[in-house]
Amino acid sequence: MSPVPSVANDPPFERAALATLRHLLALPLPEAGPDAATALGKRLQDCAPLSYLALVQCVDDAPAFIAMPGLTGALPEEMAGHACQFERLPAQQGWCTARIHHGDWRGIVACTPSKYRGLIQHLLEVCANHFSLLQADHLLELSSSPLLNRIPFWQEKLDSFTRLLRLGGSLPARQLFAQFDSTLRFWMGAKEVLLLQRRESQIVSLYPVGQRMTEALMQELAQPKAVHKEEACLFWYSLPIQMNRQYYCSLCLALDKPMVPEDRQLLLFMSELAGLLAELYQLREFQHQHKEANPSQHEPDQQRLQQLQRLNLRLQRQLKQRDELEREMQLDAQRDPLTQLANRTLFLHRLDHALKHYKRYPEDGFAVLLIDLVSLRQVNEQYGDELGDLLLKHVAHMLRLCVRQNDLVARLSGDEFIVLLDASSHAEHVTPIISRILNQLQQPLLLEGNEVTIHANLGVATVSPSTDESAQLLRQADIATFQAKRRGLNQAVFYSELCDVPDHLSPEQALQQALQEKRILPYVQPVMRLKDRRITHLELVARLLESNGEVQDAMAFIPLAEQSELILDIDRTMLRHACGLLTGLYQPLMHDNNLRLSLNLSGRHLIDRQHIQELMEIIQQAAISPKLFIFEFKERDLMRRDSQTLTLLHELRAKGIGIAVDDFGTGFGSLNSLFHYPVDFIKVDDSFTHRLLKSNRDRALVRAIRDISHDLGMQVIIEGVEERSQYLKLVEMGCDLAQGNFFSAPLPADALLSLLPSRGDPRPPAK
Repeated sequence: MSPVPSVANDPPFERAALATLRHLLALPLPEAGPDAATALGKRLQDCAPLSYLALVQCVDDAPAFIAMPGLTGALPEEMAGHACQFERLPAQQGWCTARIHHGDWRGIVACTPSKYRGLIQHLLEVCANHFSLLQADHLLELSSSPLLNRIPFWQEKLDSFTRLLRLGGSLPARQLFAQFDSTLRFWMGAKEVLLLQRRESQIVSLYPVGQRMTEALMQELAQPKAVHKEEACLFWYSLPIQMNRQYYCSLCLALDKPMVPEDRQLLLFMSELAGLLAELYQLREFQHQHKEANPSQHEPDQQRLQQLQRLNLRLQRQLKQRDELEREMQLDAQRDPLTQLANRTLFLHRLDHALKHYKRYPEDGFAVLLIDLVSLRQVNEQYGDELGDLLLKHVAHMLRLCVRQNDLVARLSGDEFIVLLDASSHAEHVTPIISRILNQLQQPLLLEGNEVTIHANLGVATVSPSTDESAQLLRQADIATFQAKRRGLNQAVFYSELCDVPDHLSPEQALQQALQEKRILPYVQPVMRLKDRRITHLELVARLLESNGEVQDAMAFIPLAEQSELILDIDRTMLRHACGLLTGLYQPLMHDNNLRLSLNLSGRHLIDRQHIQELMEIIQQAAISPKLFIFEFKERDLMRRDSQTLTLLHELRAKGIGIAVDDFGTGFGSLNSLFHYPVDFIKVDDSFTHRLLKSNRDRALVRAIRDISHDLGMQVIIEGVEERSQYLKLVEMGCDLAQGNFFSAPLPADALLSLLPSRGDPRPPAK
């Protein structure tokens, strides 16, 4: 970042320059009237006294100086009628000028004491450049911002074209227009690019040199107005290029399909750029002709050219330094100063852009994850704001590590963080990230010698065809976070209709209604043996069918059900589904391949023997052998180690039912806990799987779980296998079983059969 020009003999003004620049870059597009000049003047007067300040505007081709009221100075009379020549104002008298490009605004004029002129001139140039960009963006955003509705390369397109202006001072003319040609071909799919100029009755091809089409077509395209014509299976578009407000030549493009409205807007922007490049082309041609006509003056011309080149290099360096300063200012305006995360403004901009992209490409879904840091207020009250700031920095760093490279983490407010999860259209894409975040938040934290406990609640909203605006997603994420707060600390809730039911119907009542209407559906995911990729058993998971036809992951309603007795009804419903599959659709498959069916059950069943008896009665009524079932209980539900739990687990196992510990690694204090339970399967939490390739610690822990489990006669199931690299690493480590989307995502019960080549070979196709 280049330093702000110093002000001699007045350090306070120098110290105020940087702050003034920040304010200048925040000024909006100027409106007609003295208010615009007043707003600008107030900022500039923080650095230096002003006797005159005005914005120069062109209204109906007539100049207008919009002066800041209250200043003592005035514009010299000889310059009052020459808005386009205001640069002639004498610099030795303290006059500073800067030209504005694009739109009706032409420039800024100011007068200050001579010793402050360098600083004010620099600030005016920054502000003029800022207004130029605002006006260019404003012109491009007309007609409901058509460019912003395109794929997320609109900014890259504009950058590619404007970058050509920077090359204008260094590239030879032919190479410069070749760059312009290739840029048009790349971004707009142009098949032909020409610059045609009408000289009396003759049509000349400025670029490329020589005719590339028939004389008749050239005559039609080389017009001082826009021309659209179809010729030889190509769609020709001609746009006039102006220099000094007069027609100079025509920019002609040939496409293999009609131009969309978005590209028409972009082409208007390019016409101004092409005019600047054409002017450069003309100047260079004139220079070349002058050298040929005056060979004796070649050497002096070379010297002058070298001087101009050196001057141009200095100007380019100054421009680069100024651009770096402005870029730094813009970044500061988009970042949270404490955590250096994206701030609310940048996040909302990216969210709007993501939603527009989704409307055009609905297969690329995304989700919003809202994180409410419950612990911040308590930390501030107990330890002070400084420690609270350290906590926020720690959480920001942790969130960066937990999300993926393409995800955006932002600080929304004091204790709220938010994440834009790219390519996350389903709950199974989001759940691993939530698990990592909750696991990291619950780790002990030592700040300045103080042990701090972090608590948070998470709410998730996923984009859908019914999403109309970004504010709707934020509202849904906020509602989901509120529901998470109702369920306790460190909870995560996916937004669904159950979270946003009418006032007369509670979420529990809505879930009860879904049960009554039989909208709790069975989905199935296979568990694979790693050494030969054969299915060993199937896991039955619950899904909720919304009234609008959308299917919600278990994370959207199971935490709510856990807070009430409804979880027992859901478990019994899923067991009846399992019995129906075993006596119907899955009967040949299970019999021929000796497969088993696994179900997730709440730990509430282990509190009361009556609950277990009700489950066994369902199995007995269906006349199914209990040996076909595996009951999965979460690790946290088994941490009580009470006699009732152990007794019931032994009784279930004695009847032939397999016992599995789910989400292992997130609740036990040590591996010694494995010795206390009659367990057949250990399911390692997917958070270990996501870190498997990068963390030696996690690989060592998985190996320890594998070795201890084998010694105790248990099998290890690795959850959350998403990639082939994870699968190969687990095979290398000698693990037993695995499941995850790499093999198959959870599918409707009847759809799973399509994965199997035959009933006698339960192996899905290799990936």
